[in-house]
Amino acid sequence: MDGARQRVRDANKVLAIVAKHGRQFFVAPGYDLKARFGLDGYGQIWYVDENTGMQLYPFDRASRRWVGFSNSEALQEFIEHLANYIRSGQQLAPSMFDIESETRAARAEIEAETGVIKHEHAVA
Repeated sequence: MDGARQRVRDANKVLAIVAKHGRQFFVAPGYDLKARFGLDGYGQIWYVDENTGMQLYPFDRASRRWVGFSNSEALQEFIEHLANYIRSGQQLAPSMFDIESETRAARAEIEAETGVIKHEHAVA
């Protein structure tokens, strides 16, 4: 579980870095509310939406759109990939950061500060 806790910290750092750019996704304007991941006492991964304050289970496949999620479908997919990173340790492909200009701008900082992005190796 310690590995998952570290990955939660890394995923939350990713959200904070993205929030500093452009339209400030994952931060509720005018409030001190920030989107975040957490683990409950059973090791379940939760995502808390910055606008609704709702605790969402990011692996819910009952419906395509999560009730209480206040961002776009592209950002929901981004959150799903971060949640999978927390659960499995599987790093995100660099292309996942091409969904919005804010995530592209944040990519270099995320690469420098976390282990979330899979490094591409140059092919000779």
